[in-house]
Amino acid sequence: MAADDGSATLKCNEIKTAGAARLWFGLGCLTKFLFSALVDADRCGTIDFCVDGAAEARQNSNYTGWSILSERLERYLSHFSADTSVNRIRRDISDSCRDAAQRGRGIFTLTVPTGGGKTLASMRFALELAKRSVDDAHPIERIIYVLPYTTIIDQNAAKTREILETEADRGKVVLECHSNLLEENETWEGKLLSENWDAPVVFTTNVQFLEALFSGGTRSIRRMHQMAGSIIIFDEIQALPIKMVHLFCGALNFLLEQCGATVLLCTATQPLLNGVSKDYGSLRYGAEDEIIPDARMLFDSLKRVEIKDCTKIGGYSIGELGDMAIEKQQEFISILAIVNTTAVARKLYVDIRSKLEAESEVSVVHLSALMCPDHRKVVLDGINERLKAGKPIICVSTQVMEAGIDVDFGSGIRSLAGFDSIVQAAGRCNREGRKATAPMFIVNPADENLDRLIDIKAGRHAAERVLNELSLNAEGGKEDILSLENITRYFQYYFYERRQEMRYNVETDHGEDTLWNLLSLNVKVPTPPGRKIRQAFATAGNLFNVIDAPTKGVIVQYREGEELVNQLALEDDPSMVKKLLHKAQRFSVNVYPYQFDALYECRGIYKQSLCGAGCTEVWILAREFYDDEFGLSMTSIGKLKLEVT
Repeated sequence: MAADDGSATLKCNEIKTAGAARLWFGLGCLTKFLFSALVDADRCGTIDFCVDGAAEARQNSNYTGWSILSERLERYLSHFSADTSVNRIRRDISDSCRDAAQRGRGIFTLTVPTGGGKTLASMRFALELAKRSVDDAHPIERIIYVLPYTTIIDQNAAKTREILETEADRGKVVLECHSNLLEENETWEGKLLSENWDAPVVFTTNVQFLEALFSGGTRSIRRMHQMAGSIIIFDEIQALPIKMVHLFCGALNFLLEQCGATVLLCTATQPLLNGVSKDYGSLRYGAEDEIIPDARMLFDSLKRVEIKDCTKIGGYSIGELGDMAIEKQQEFISILAIVNTTAVARKLYVDIRSKLEAESEVSVVHLSALMCPDHRKVVLDGINERLKAGKPIICVSTQVMEAGIDVDFGSGIRSLAGFDSIVQAAGRCNREGRKATAPMFIVNPADENLDRLIDIKAGRHAAERVLNELSLNAEGGKEDILSLENITRYFQYYFYERRQEMRYNVETDHGEDTLWNLLSLNVKVPTPPGRKIRQAFATAGNLFNVIDAPTKGVIVQYREGEELVNQLALEDDPSMVKKLLHKAQRFSVNVYPYQFDALYECRGIYKQSLCGAGCTEVWILAREFYDDEFGLSMTSIGKLKLEVT
C-alpha cells in the first residue's frame, strides 16, 4: 500500500512539473513575442530614417480590402465547371471551406485527398473568415501560407498572385518569403516588405516560419509578432520534422489562445498532432474541428488508386524492378516508378533503358533532386506532353515527384516508405479519375540504403507494421490499405516509435538536453538569484536548426546556367548581380554537407566572388560534374558514364 501511495505521489509531481513546463514555455513565447515587436519597431524606425523612400514603400497594414480580395477569388472560381465527378467533388470541398468560415476563429483541420484542390479551397476559407472579421475589435491582418518546399511556394504564390492582384496593387498583395542563394529578393522594396511580412498574403516555408519562432539572433524573430491575429495555413502539415513536434504544438497553442490566431492544418494524411504527449504540448483540436463534413465518404468518392502490397522477403533486385516497370507500362501505357534514393533511381533508369529496343516508342525519363529546377521543368514538360498525347512513357523518380507535381500517370510503382509518401505518390496516378481505379504497386528494393534518410527509414518501418498486420488479417486482401483508419494507425506507430525525439534533443555544456527544456523549466541549470526568466533563449537559438543537415545551394552549368556563371563573374552592377542571382535559383542544386565535402575534395565545386555584391561569394559546380540525364554527379561525367554502363 505504501508503494502504491508513493507511486501516486510521484505521478502527481510529474503532472505538476509537466504543467509548470508548459506554463514556462508559454511565458517564454510571450517574452519572445514582445521582443519581436520591439526589434521590428527599432529596425523599421532606423531604416525609415536612414534610407530614402523606405517609409513610403511600407504598407503598414494598409492593404487591399479583404472583401475585394475575396471577390476576386470568387470571380475566378466561378469560371470552373463541374463537368466531371472529380470536379464536382472539388467544388464541394471549396464550398465546405467557405462555409466553415462562419464558425469563427480557432483551429481547423482540412483532410482532403491529393488532387482535391485544397490550395485554393483553403485560401477561400481564409479570405471569407478575414472578410467577416472586418468589424471585429481586432480584425485579421494577414494570411500566412506555410509550405514545406520552395518549389511548391513558387507555383502556388504565382497562381495566387495571378488571381488576387491587379495592375493597381501589383506586388502589394502576395509576398513570397523563402530562402535562396543569398537571401535576396529581386527588388529592395520586396526585401523591405519580407523582413517583417508586411503584406496581406504571405507565402513562406516551414523553415522560415519555425525560424521566426525559435532561431537565435534578431533577423527572423521580428516576424513573430506579425502572426498575432493572422490566419496561418499549413499545407502538407505531415512534413513537419519529428523533432519539432512539441515545440511547434506549444508555439501554436500560444498563438491560438493568447494571440487570436487562426490555424488550418491541411493534408491528405493528418499526423495526429492532437494525440502526442500533453505533458510537453499537443494541439487541442478534435473531430468537430474538421472542415469536411464526412472525410471518410470524401476519400471513398475520390479514391482513384488501389494500393497493392507486392513486397516480398529479400526484396527486389534492380533487374526485377526494371522488368516489372516494363511489364506494367505495356498494360497501362504510362508508369511512374518512385524510389527512395537517387542511387536506386539511377540504376533502375539505366536498367529499363538498356532492356528496351533502340527503336522502342517508349520514352524513359529520370527525375531527382540532383537536377536543378530548370532541368526538372524541361523533363516535366516532356512528361506532360506525352501523357496528354497518350504516348507510352516510364518515369523513374525519387520523391521529388511527390512535391505538388501535377501529372496523371496510368499506374505506378512505389518503393516502400511512410504512408504519407505513398499517398502523395498515389496522387500522381489516375489524378483526373479517367478510370474507376488504377493500381499502385508497393515494392521493396533489396539494395536501397536508407541509413542517411532517417525519416524515410522510420516511416518505412511503421508502414511495414501496418502492412504485416493487414496481411495477417483474413480480410486484408479486400481492405483499402490507405483507409483513414490505417493512416491513423500508421501515425500512431510512427509517433510512438519516435516519441523520444519530439522534444528536439541537443547536446549542451551540461550534457544531453532538449530545446523543450531549455525554453521552459530549464531544470539542468540553476536560475541565478533575482533572475525572473529561467529560459536559455540564446543557447536554444544557437542550437536550433529546422533541418538536421542544412543544405547549401550550388549553381550548376546546365543550359543557361553556364552563361549565368560567366555573367556573375564579370558583372559589377549590384542591381544586375541580384537579378542574375534571382535567375540562378532555377539553376541551383541543394547539396548535403557530406556531398559538399566530397565535391570540394575532388574539385567539383569552386567559390566565385561577386564583384557587385561586396564580399559575397557563391559556390559553382564544375561543368564536368553535371550530367544532362542525372543532374549533379559526385564524380566527373566520364566516370559516371562508366559507372552506369
